[in-house]
Amino acid sequence: RPDALVRGFKMAMEALTDTTSPACTAALDALNADAAYTQAITAVYASGTDVEDEASKECERHLKPSYDPFGAWCKADAAPYWTPDRRAHLPVLKKAADQVLGPSEAAPLVWLDGTIVSASPTEYIPFLGVELVLTHVLPVYMPKSCANAADVAEVLGALVVGCRVQ
Repeated sequence: RPDALVRGFKMAMEALTDTTSPACTAALDALNADAAYTQAITAVYASGTDVEDEASKECERHLKPSYDPFGAWCKADAAPYWTPDRRAHLPVLKKAADQVLGPSEAAPLVWLDGTIVSASPTEYIPFLGVELVLTHVLPVYMPKSCANAADVAEVLGALVVGCRVQ
């Protein structure tokens, strides 16, 4: 699954060349071409999918009824599921990214939130779906040259596409 996410993200990033700023595109291309970074981000995504699964299961145990637009919803912080073993991948990711891009592009990891929506199992009762909102579910490296509203939106869109491919 994490390999599929990385492949999906890379495919989506290739389509961004015309929509992200030239500096952001260059930084992302450099990261995605580097074997150490790709290995590190794959390990982080592997941990992230485990964290998402565990946090989702915990969240499902505390579902709250809702009538609009879903049959139930839950919000949970996924940070506690980032155990020390899982967090051990984060400095490796940061170091790999910093080595590829250099000090001028150095940036902190950004923690993303996620929303998982399941569709209703029946067409005639549309409000049976479930919405799970998980905070701190996945850390990503956002190069400094991508730290503007337009590039952030494009990169996050590519991550969404990558998640769908997964």
